[in-house]
Amino acid sequence: MGAAFSARPVKIPVEECMQYLRKTPFFLYLSDETLQEFALCFPTAIKVNADQIAQLQSGNNYVVAKGELDLSTLIPATNPSKIDTKRYLCKKKPGDIINTDETKNDAVQQMSTPKLKNYIDNIVTIGCSKSLILCGDSFMLSKFLESKSNADVKESIKAITKSHITDYLSRIPFLSNIKESHLRMLAAMGHYEAKGANEVVFNEGTEGSKLYIVLHGVASVSTQKDVSGIKTSESSNGGSELCNANSADGNEPIDIILIADLKNGDYFGETALMIDVPRTTTVKTKQKSLFLVLDKNDFENFLMVCPIKESMLQVMTDRMLSKLSSIGIPFLVGIELTSLSTSVEMHEVPKDSIIFNEGDVGDRFYIIFYGEVKVEAKKVQEGISSDAEVTSTEDENGDDMHLGHLFSGQYFGEMALASDEPRSATVTAVGKTVLLSVGKESFHRLFSSNSQARAEFKLRLLQRSARLKHFLDHSSAVEALSSFLAKEFSQENLEFCLTLKEYRENTAGKEGKLVEEAKHIFNTFCADDASTQVNLPSTMKTELENALENRSVHAGSFENCENEIHSLMERDSFARFKKSTYFVDFFKTLGINLDESKISKCGHSRLRASLS
Repeated sequence: MGAAFSARPVKIPVEECMQYLRKTPFFLYLSDETLQEFALCFPTAIKVNADQIAQLQSGNNYVVAKGELDLSTLIPATNPSKIDTKRYLCKKKPGDIINTDETKNDAVQQMSTPKLKNYIDNIVTIGCSKSLILCGDSFMLSKFLESKSNADVKESIKAITKSHITDYLSRIPFLSNIKESHLRMLAAMGHYEAKGANEVVFNEGTEGSKLYIVLHGVASVSTQKDVSGIKTSESSNGGSELCNANSADGNEPIDIILIADLKNGDYFGETALMIDVPRTTTVKTKQKSLFLVLDKNDFENFLMVCPIKESMLQVMTDRMLSKLSSIGIPFLVGIELTSLSTSVEMHEVPKDSIIFNEGDVGDRFYIIFYGEVKVEAKKVQEGISSDAEVTSTEDENGDDMHLGHLFSGQYFGEMALASDEPRSATVTAVGKTVLLSVGKESFHRLFSSNSQARAEFKLRLLQRSARLKHFLDHSSAVEALSSFLAKEFSQENLEFCLTLKEYRENTAGKEGKLVEEAKHIFNTFCADDASTQVNLPSTMKTELENALENRSVHAGSFENCENEIHSLMERDSFARFKKSTYFVDFFKTLGINLDESKISKCGHSRLRASLS
């Protein structure tokens, strides 16, 4: 073999042994008093240097106290001229339990042919670094278990010393359909981590390299959100609630959004296995908890033999949507996420990459899952309402206007779903950014059978960027606008627009009704003596009169007139409506509070209006 063997076991103080055992799964089930008794079952320890073979006895239980060890199977050579072959199984880290008999059983199950199974000789444990292994005394451990009346404690300790964890892994969606042999392989790569009550597993913003599965206990998932609305966003599904706290410096108040409580069988941290971004949530235990942990490097090796990357990305996308939904992004409110998830794409955008340019044709809407983007334009676009004024800076040449930044939990490019207008700004990733996107075709396919739901969805999405045409497609929105105009005694333009909409719908494919319906509309709204006259240029009225006399009207005969009134209302009555309480109250019926103070402080509405 060429590797030296470790020294013989040495005695270890009970207090030191207890410190190590507190990092193991045993810690969950034993009180301090019982843990002290249990520590007596590990009276000695083996010190192992790097590349040394640990001399472990068959049938005994061992606990890794320090360092890191490689476990491999030893397959004896059938030909005397050849050396024995090692098959790598897994690494063991502090808190992990080693039972050589159980590990050997696992190795036998992993062998690809019955012949190889018969050749498994023993388990070789080699130090990767300077390590310390607690040695369990089988006789003392049996005596300890016999003295315990609590059957649950007995069964828990027996279960912990066994290495089968495939049942938990098979509950993870992206692992549910893989072969049993692959599950065993992945199980061998996992190790345990135990945490006390109210202990942080990881903090938002820290580097991540592990997937966690809850074997026992409860862990809460939360994220921070500035009251300004700037920062939001790895969690699990479930509802969210809001509580208050202070920022790190104690000055700026922040919101803590509690996303979910995770229990036995739940998992979290999977984003770290696939995407190189910091943690997007904080996870903290609510009680003593035990986790099965898979490291990123081990998982990448696993993907080489088990190609599940595509299914994993789909599950990750679903979970990202669920996380974003739990913090109340308007785009996701009231929508069935299962029907949306197959239409959503995930994008990893490198630093300084342009997501789209000003003037591009818009065909996709984006939500920021992680990261930050900057928004720039050649000039502030015309037609932005007064609430959309931006605090901006110009570049050295005075050509580009820097409109601001958007952060995780915010979204942009929404007008691509609502219109065919070109992009009105350039959006660039400030650092590495992860985006979720929905294409226009997928969006319309999602709501193909429900025009009212599509209209409400657009209004939730656009909010203060909504235009008259979006309100006209939603019955409750029309009622709110009508109530406002009734107060001003200026309902004629709205009635004209609604009548033309109905005209197009009712006369589609019915050529015989076109002329009579067109005459009625002209006499009601356009003629000089019309009872509900709208303000149209005389040239437009003359064109309509001639078309009616020649009976050459068609479904689009009123298009120019309609565009004229739309433009007039956008500049006049609809602009006033957007500043009124009628507008704010309507959005409250959709569960959206257009709080002026928050809008002013966050600036998100102004930026999105610029992107419109």
